[in-house]
Amino acid sequence: MFASLNAIGHFAALFAVFLNVTPIHAGAVPPALAVRGLQFRQQTHFVVQGVLGTGATPLRREINDLVKDEVQFSLFIQALAALQAEDQQDELSYFQLAGIHGLPFIQWAGSGPSAQSLSDGWGGYCVHRSVLFPTWHRPYGVVFEQVLNSKAVEIADTYIVDKEKFQSAAESLRSPYWDWAANIIPPPEVIELTEVTIIMPNGSKQAVENPLFTYQFHPISQGFDQTPYERWNRTLRYPTSDGPDAKTDVGRMRAQLASSQSNVRTSAYAMLTRVKNWHDFSNTGLGGDRSSVANSLEAIHDGIHNDCGGGTPDGTIGGHMSDPAIAAFDPIFWLHHTNVDRMLSLWSAVNPDVWVTAGSSARGTWAIEKNATVDVTTDLAPFWDSNTGYWQSTMVESTEALGYSYPEFDGLNMNDTASVRSSIAKQIKSLYGGGASLSSKRDIDVRAADSLDWTARVQVDKYALGGKTFNVLIFLGDVPSDPKQWFSAPSFVGRVTAFASPLMYTGQAELIEGFVDLNAFIKEHSGLSLSDTDAVQAYIDKNLSFRVQTSDSQSVDPSTLPSLEVTTTSTPVTDDASALSSRADSKRELNIRTSNEYLDWTVRVEVDKFALGGKTFSVLIFLGDVPSNPTQWRSATSFVGSVTAFATPLANTGQPSLIEGFVHLNEYIAKHSGLHSYDPDEVKPYLKSNLKFRIQTATYQSVSPGDVPSLEITVASSPVLDSFDGLPEYGDAQYQIDLALKDASS
Repeated sequence: MFASLNAIGHFAALFAVFLNVTPIHAGAVPPALAVRGLQFRQQTHFVVQGVLGTGATPLRREINDLVKDEVQFSLFIQALAALQAEDQQDELSYFQLAGIHGLPFIQWAGSGPSAQSLSDGWGGYCVHRSVLFPTWHRPYGVVFEQVLNSKAVEIADTYIVDKEKFQSAAESLRSPYWDWAANIIPPPEVIELTEVTIIMPNGSKQAVENPLFTYQFHPISQGFDQTPYERWNRTLRYPTSDGPDAKTDVGRMRAQLASSQSNVRTSAYAMLTRVKNWHDFSNTGLGGDRSSVANSLEAIHDGIHNDCGGGTPDGTIGGHMSDPAIAAFDPIFWLHHTNVDRMLSLWSAVNPDVWVTAGSSARGTWAIEKNATVDVTTDLAPFWDSNTGYWQSTMVESTEALGYSYPEFDGLNMNDTASVRSSIAKQIKSLYGGGASLSSKRDIDVRAADSLDWTARVQVDKYALGGKTFNVLIFLGDVPSDPKQWFSAPSFVGRVTAFASPLMYTGQAELIEGFVDLNAFIKEHSGLSLSDTDAVQAYIDKNLSFRVQTSDSQSVDPSTLPSLEVTTTSTPVTDDASALSSRADSKRELNIRTSNEYLDWTVRVEVDKFALGGKTFSVLIFLGDVPSNPTQWRSATSFVGSVTAFATPLANTGQPSLIEGFVHLNEYIAKHSGLHSYDPDEVKPYLKSNLKFRIQTATYQSVSPGDVPSLEITVASSPVLDSFDGLPEYGDAQYQIDLALKDASS
C-alpha cells in the first residue's frame, strides 16, 4: 500500500483509503481542517490566515536544506502529491490554486465577476507591472502553504513508526524556497529525479513519483483549448518537442541556469542594496525616481521564469514557466515565488520605513480594473482575510503574523528595527556581495567579509619550462580531459600564471607564489557555510585538484615541475580595519584592498513588454564577440546578463507597456577585461569596443532590433562607497550618452 504515485487517480483513491479521509470541497468544513484553521464562508469563499500556532514562528527552509531532512521532506512530498491529486473542481485543489494566477480564467472564492472578457483586461488574478506585485503574491503563497500544511498534518497522523516525530515535523512544515541568487541550479529532487525515496507511514523507505518534477493535469481543462498547451497533459521545462510525447530536457535547463548565475546574484545584491523606494523595488513599470540603477524584484523574477521554462529546440513553443498564464502549474513556481517573498522580507528589513506607494493597475486583473490607481489599501483579491473583507498590503508586512519566517531572521528581535537592519545587511553582503571587483584607482578585491577566508596557494619556479609562460589551474570538482575545455569547465575556480620569457631565462630558478580565492566558488556550489571549518575542509579535500597548462592550451605533466607546491589555507576574517591589515600581512591574497570607492557600471534596458505581441523575450548583453547561433548565446564567454519581458498573448491589449531592467557589468569587467580599474578612461573605450546586445525569444529565436522599435539601451556609471560593516552607498547615476546602443551590431 502507498508504494507508488504513478497515476493521479490511483494515488487519490489510495491516499483516501490509507488516511481514511475524504477530499476537501468548498463549502464543507472537514473537522481536521477546522482545527487547523482552514476556515470557509459557507459555499462562498476560503479565508486565508496562514498556519497559526503557538511558540516560535517556524521557518521556511531553503530547498537544498529541506531535501536533506528525511522526515520533513517525506511529509512535504506526500502532502504535495496529495494536493496535486485532488479533484480539479475543488477550490483548494492544486489545479485551482495554480489557476488563480492565470488560466483557466475562472472565478475563485467568489471574487470579482463570475465571468470576464479578455477585452476587459488581464484574465487572471495575479498582478504584474504593478506596485502590488510583491504584496499580492504574499497571501497567494500563504494560501498554498496553508493547504499544503493541512495535508502534511493529516499524513503525519497516519504514521505508525515515529509518529510523534512526524507530527512535530508536520506542525513546523512551511513552503520551501529556492534561493536562485545563491544556488541557481536546484537540487536533483526538483529538476531531475522523476522518483524520490521517502519514509512511508509504516517506517519503510519507498520510491514514489516526484511531484516536484511535474504536475499532471487530470484532465487538461477546457480552458486551455485555445492555447498550445492543450497538447501536453503535464508541465514541462525545456520541452523536447511540441508533440504530446514531449519530455523535459534537464541538460538544457541546467546550462541555461548556470549561464545566469552571476547575473542573477549581482542583480539581487544590487536590488537589495541600491533600491530605496517602493516603486523601483516592486515592479518593472516605468515611474518612481529611478535613481537606483538596479533591477526590480519583478525584473529578476521574470528572468527566472524564462530560465526555468525554456522552449522546444525548434522554437515553436515555450515551457510552462515561460508563460505567466500557465506558469503556476509547474511545481517549481512555488519554490521560486517563496524566494521572491523572501527577497521582499530582506529588502524590507534594510528599508524599514518604506512600504507600498500608489501606482497604476496597468492592465488590471480579474478583480482590479485596468488603469486604476492602486495603493496600500487596495484589496488583494481573491484572498479573504475574514468573511467580509480581503487582505490588503497594510496587513501583510509581518510574516510572523502569517505564520512563517525565514532563516535570516531566526533569533532576531523583530521589535528592534535597527538591530534587525544591521543583521540583515551583513547577511545580504555575505550571501550575495562576494563578486569580483576593481578599484577606481587600482586593482582591488572588494568582497564580503566571511568568518574564514579559504585560499589555494601556488608556489612554483617561474622558469620551470625554460621561460615559457604557463598557468596552474585550480578546480573544485571534475576536470575535463581536453585541456582546451579547462577554463570553461564548471569546476574551474581560478589560476596562477607564471608569466615568463625565454629571453629572460638565465638558468636560475625564480620562485613565485600566487593565490586563488576559493570562497566565492564554495558559496555558489557547495551549499556549505564558510565558517564550518570541518565541512569545508572535507569538501576541499574531496574536490580540489589542479592542472598545469601552457599559454597555448597544452597540458603539462606536474611531475616535470619539481618546484610546484599547491596548498590550501583558511584565515579568520572580520570586518574591522585591524583584521584587514592582518589579512594583508598573512599574504593570503594577491590584491589587497586600499580604497573602498569605485564606479559601478550598469546597462539599462527599456522596452515594450508586448513588443512581440505577448511572446516572452529577452534582451541579452554581451562584452565581446557574439556567436552567430542564437542557441549558443547564453553559454558564450562574452554573455554578461539579460533583461526579460515576461509576457503572454492572453494579456496583450494592443497598448504598449514599457518596462525597464538592468545588467550590471562590474563583475564581468573584473574577471574578463584585463582592465586595472573602473575609471572612465579605461572602461569607456572597452565598452565602446565590446558592448553588444541581441534579442531572443524564450524558444531561442533571434529577433531583429527593427522589430522592437521601443528598445532603448543605455549605460550608467554610479559612484560607490563600500563599507566592511554594512551595505554600500551609491551616488547619483550618470548616463553615458555616447555609449548608448542603437543596433545589435554596435
